[in-house]
Amino acid sequence: MPILRRIGVASTTASLVIGGLLAPAAGAAPASRAGALVQAPAVSPTSSFGASINTPDDVNRLSTLMGRPLTSARVFLGGTPTQWSNSKLLATVPANGTVAVSFQSGTPAQVQTFLSGHPSTMTCYATYFHEPEDNFTSAAQKAAYRASWDLYAPAIRAANCKPTLILMKWSLNPKSGRDWHDWFPVGDVDVLAFDAYNAMAKKGTYGDAARYLAPIIAAQAETHLPWALTELGSDVPAGTASTDRADWAHRVAVAAAADPNFLFADWWDVLSKDGSRDYRLDSNAALAWNP
Repeated sequence: MPILRRIGVASTTASLVIGGLLAPAAGAAPASRAGALVQAPAVSPTSSFGASINTPDDVNRLSTLMGRPLTSARVFLGGTPTQWSNSKLLATVPANGTVAVSFQSGTPAQVQTFLSGHPSTMTCYATYFHEPEDNFTSAAQKAAYRASWDLYAPAIRAANCKPTLILMKWSLNPKSGRDWHDWFPVGDVDVLAFDAYNAMAKKGTYGDAARYLAPIIAAQAETHLPWALTELGSDVPAGTASTDRADWAHRVAVAAAADPNFLFADWWDVLSKDGSRDYRLDSNAALAWNP
């Protein structure tokens, strides 16, 4: 695999246990191998803009705020439930909607069984260990993370879901000191997604939407994969108003929807654990969160 050679990891790297799964050594992959292009579901642009949900009440609450059904949802799972129907949270996602679900454990067989329970009318994006950059840091760990997708991707596809890699948008920034390719499993993912936040918040502003999305568009052009924003968020920086954040959210939505390779975007509707950063949608941002 060219990426392994580039970062100096031999193809005979020993198997590593990650996320409860014994990942095989990362061997060389055919140079012609490439991820399949996934087309956006045939839904209206507005319905492609949703939010993260954390309680069974969130879908109704956010639908009321937005003045429209919340048909795109981001769901986080620590482990993998035995059955889709066992999750009270997943049960609230509209059956004709889109869900982006991530997990951190479970064998490929368990993951396939779980994901196979999603409604047949639902578009399902599934991710093994989102934002891996802070957890898989050494060359061997990165190789093992990529290799794990060799096993998870077929299981996800067999369940009629789309294997989706979720990285931090920060990793696209040269200042991060990272190379996002280190976590990119060539051929094993069908969608490239990013968790992104308002990088200008500390300066009391929001920035240009097109410039904000430019690094993501560049990564898409390189991989030829469709892309998504699995977390987009901003609080209301000091010196700005709620309407300013709403304007930024709308401008990002317009810029994203204008790209033919864009699939969906979910707002990070969360209050930080220490209460210092409030990313939750208010009525202004919720109504503006569409193109």
